[in-house]
Order: sequence, then C-alpha cells, then structure tokens
Amino acid sequence: MSLSQLTVLEDEIVKFIRSWLGINNSSNRDIMFIPRKFGGLGIINPTTTYIAKKISFLLSTLNSDDPQTRHSARSSLELHMKKRKVDMNNIESSFAGYCTDENGRLIKQCAVNWPKSVWIELNELCMREGLRLEMSGDEYVYISSLDNEVAIVLRNQSTTFNHIKNQHLNNRITRFKTKISQGRILNTPCINLQISNNYLTNTAIADNLVKFIFKTRLQLLECNSLLHCYYPRVYPKSCLLCNNPFDTASHVLNGCMIFNNMYIKRHDRIVNHIHSELTKTRPQLIVYVNKIITGNMLNSNSTQLYANVIHSKPDLLILDEQLKRAYIVEVSSPYDAFIDQCYNTKFTYYSPLCELITLDTNYSCKIVVIIIGSTGCVHKNVMPGLKNTWV
Repeated sequence: MSLSQLTVLEDEIVKFIRSWLGINNSSNRDIMFIPRKFGGLGIINPTTTYIAKKISFLLSTLNSDDPQTRHSARSSLELHMKKRKVDMNNIESSFAGYCTDENGRLIKQCAVNWPKSVWIELNELCMREGLRLEMSGDEYVYISSLDNEVAIVLRNQSTTFNHIKNQHLNNRITRFKTKISQGRILNTPCINLQISNNYLTNTAIADNLVKFIFKTRLQLLECNSLLHCYYPRVYPKSCLLCNNPFDTASHVLNGCMIFNNMYIKRHDRIVNHIHSELTKTRPQLIVYVNKIITGNMLNSNSTQLYANVIHSKPDLLILDEQLKRAYIVEVSSPYDAFIDQCYNTKFTYYSPLCELITLDTNYSCKIVVIIIGSTGCVHKNVMPGLKNTWV
C-alpha cells in the first residue's frame, strides 16, 4: 500500500468522524488520533501504524532467528542493490552499507528504471522518519539521531515500532498544543485528561451528549459568537436571552443569567452526591452541608472569631471525632478553561477559616477543593481530594 492510498484512507476516517460529531472541516484532525489519556479520541492512525509496522517488520526479517528467513532477507537486499548498481560504502551516512546522498537517498548508477522494491520503499520510509539502517556486529540496527550528540539505537521489532509510533504521537500533541482556540481547554495543564475523557467509553451517556462535550471542548459549539464568524449578516454575537455581548460556550454553560438556577442545581447535585456517598460509607462522620460554620459545631467558645471570617459557609464540613480531623470541602463547576484559576481562588477564600479551626480547636483541618468543569473536565487534584474525604 502506498502512502498516497493511506492518506486517502486517513481522509475518509476524518471525514466520517467529522460527520458523526457534526463538526466542520476546519476542525483539527490531530485530536482524533491522539490517545484518550492525552485528551484525544484514540482512533488508530493508519499511516502511523503502516509505517511503524513496515519498518519494524523488515528489521525483524533481517535479524530473524530463523537462518533461512534471515538469509533470504539479506540476499534480497543485496540483490536489489546490485540490480540498481548502488555502490558499497561503510561510512556512517550510508543505508545498510550502501551509498546515499546528503538526504539519505540511495545513489543508483543504473539507467534502468526498475519497479520500486520493498528495500527502496524502506529507504524512503527511513528518510521520512529520520532513521539510518546500519550493521552493528552481525545484526542490522536503526539509528535515530535526536541531535548532533545523542542517538538512539533500535535493535528489535517492538522497540522500533514503539519508537516510531511515539514520535508520530509526540508530533501530533505538539501540533495540537499550538492551537490557541481549539486547544484552549484540552491543553490546560491542570486537567486530568485520562479521567476527563471517560465520557467516550461511558455507555450510559447518550451520543448527543458525547458530541456536545467534544464540540464544546474544541470550542466549536454553534453559539452566536461562532456562527457570527461564518454568517455575520445572519447571526449577532450577543446572547438572545440575556443580551450579553458575547454568546460563547463559556457564557452558555456558566454565565447566562437565564440559566442561573440550572448552574446552581448542577453544583448542588455534585455536593449531594458526595454527601450521599459519605453517609453510606462513613456513617460515623459528622457532615454539615451548606452551613455557616460556628464555634458550637466545633465545640469552641470563640463564637466571635468565626463570625469575623468572611468566607465561613463551605459546601461541606466533615468532622472525624475519632481522628480529630476536619475537612472543608468546596465544590465548583467553572468553565473548563478556568478550572485552575477557580481552584486557587477557593483555597484563598477558605484558608482563614482553615487556620482558625486548626488554631482554635483540637481538630487538624484541611481544605479539599473539588473542581469539575462544565464539560466534565476534572482537575488533577480532585482524586486525591476525594480520597482525603473518604469518598
């Protein structure tokens, strides 16, 4: 199979994914082939798989444990080089000991235009991937030069396959990180992408919701601000419900006053779920939900000190009388691009209350901030926080 055929196949895969998700042709294709743990869809890329398998398989035939296979592969390589009259050359820049130009292409002296062989294709793939095929003792190896001083020696099939696959993956991730708009959310360093992408495998989530989440994370949701870019005479930038000047995805999911009650219900559902799990698994704990913290709750007589604290109404206050531990739990569901900012803000708000509880009582107090974005992106500190609260 030629690389042009693989390109056509890859284009068809991308076309189908875009059609199923309902996203336009300007959407980034790299995110489709990036693994789910890095924020992508995890679709296998045919070009990457073919190149990695081809290069690694041919190395395995040249170094096969079976003498007949190894002899056949090496004789075939020698025959094809002789037919094309490629001179032997033992310098470092050669291909399997045969002369190449400065780009790594074999220098053929034969005037006959022979059909392309598997070894000529291997030479071209090695040029494409920045590899050199060399002899090391009695075996062939690939040399991948990272820079002028550092090079990686690839000696077996699995190492070669993984190296090429990881190189392609790293290139895609690097390209996607340059996307200012479509990569704004998924390139946020504080997001736990592996957990945040569980919506792709959760069969309880409807397909329409999966499409909605994916489009929103790429900032391709059909809000007025986006539609205005394509049809400025048809769609205004403003929100038609609350007249906000910018009807963006963040406005729809977090900022529109018409949906304010829905935002509160979304937040309260997370709080109630945590409270429900604590009640089931740790009935001995004392849990206050959405209560103003007073000294009486903590067996303290310093009532005025707690009254002077500005932020004294956390979502949850968890008390463990046996271990004398207290946890201030704050839950928030901001727009996913701002989850780190929200996380730091919550800590700042409740630090005075945490310090007061530690100093004034015999409880050891900690702050647990649980941030889950409005499209389901999870802050990297959420899982440790849940473990601290015994959930």
